[in-house]
Amino acid sequence: MSALYGFRITTVAISRRAFLRGLSAAGIAALAGCDLLGQLDPADREGIGFIPPAQTTDRPDPDSTPTVEPNTWHEGAPLPTPRVGVAGAAAHGRIHVMGGWAPDGISDDHEAYDPNTNRWQAVAPLPLPIAEAASVSVDSAIYLVGGVKKGLRPLAEAWRYDPSADTWDQIQPLPTPRGGLSAAVVAGKIYAVGGYSSYWAKELSALEAYDVSNDQWESFTPMPTPRMLSAVGVVRAKILIAGGRSSKTGGTVNDNEIYDPMTDKWRAGSPLPTNRWGAAAAVVEDQLYAFGGGNARQTFPNNEIYDIDSDAWSTGRPMTEGRQGLAAVTLSGRIYAIGGGTERGWSHSSTNEIYQT
Repeated sequence: MSALYGFRITTVAISRRAFLRGLSAAGIAALAGCDLLGQLDPADREGIGFIPPAQTTDRPDPDSTPTVEPNTWHEGAPLPTPRVGVAGAAAHGRIHVMGGWAPDGISDDHEAYDPNTNRWQAVAPLPLPIAEAASVSVDSAIYLVGGVKKGLRPLAEAWRYDPSADTWDQIQPLPTPRGGLSAAVVAGKIYAVGGYSSYWAKELSALEAYDVSNDQWESFTPMPTPRMLSAVGVVRAKILIAGGRSSKTGGTVNDNEIYDPMTDKWRAGSPLPTNRWGAAAAVVEDQLYAFGGGNARQTFPNNEIYDIDSDAWSTGRPMTEGRQGLAAVTLSGRIYAIGGGTERGWSHSSTNEIYQT
């Protein structure tokens, strides 16, 4: 078991009530009015919150979720399989959450959330169980790179998911096998940075970019601070890497390093106010939002916002509880913070909180 997550194992069951809470009030009223809830078998009722398998390319309606005040959170339907160390990305108007550690071990679960209906759907599972991979979207496809498999062995493998066909295809592997890496997209290239070569080895500073057009990787100037489990985002074609864990400091780091792909150079930005690893980041209107994370003692609900023009951080409304190893994905101006672990040990969450910036 990992030294990072500790030895405490906590499972989070998803009850029927939790699934029902994911339905809108209007949806529940409609079911009750037709006496459909009373006619469902108990097993069928457990399925409420899912949509039947179907292909969809619908774009989300910006008005489909409740109108809320800026800098506030509201709940979405919970992730069906509680997990920590997940990857997340958006494509075809849906949020995809992939892999991670479930209560019974590393998972190949792949579930898609539709904000229009506030429902989840199980889609094509990962090619193998993977945790702590990095995921991005390019040209309506989802790319999953690196991570760890059973036995905590870092992976070089990378895959492309086609949401229209609901299929995975393997692409050229990473030059450097690693888990706990971060990934970002600039000008059609996927930049994979940092991570670890094993849980017991020093963290990595490697920066490698995958060209979607020719299925090739190329190496670039390494990140100044080797680290893993960092928050990453792209602002004005610059890649921002904040926080993480590094043997260099003996634990968490708050370094905020900014990479310019045009010059292949790094520079230091104002440090992340709260030292933490396992945070997730998303970008809205050229601002980076860093959510959650933790250290060896606790998890954080923190929401810290970086402005690249002023090189300064501000504080947004925190999540309802601390979570680390979660996914944060932007869609239609809202940020979806999904999954993760609420305790410093090996805990698992199904929470889906939606942030109005």
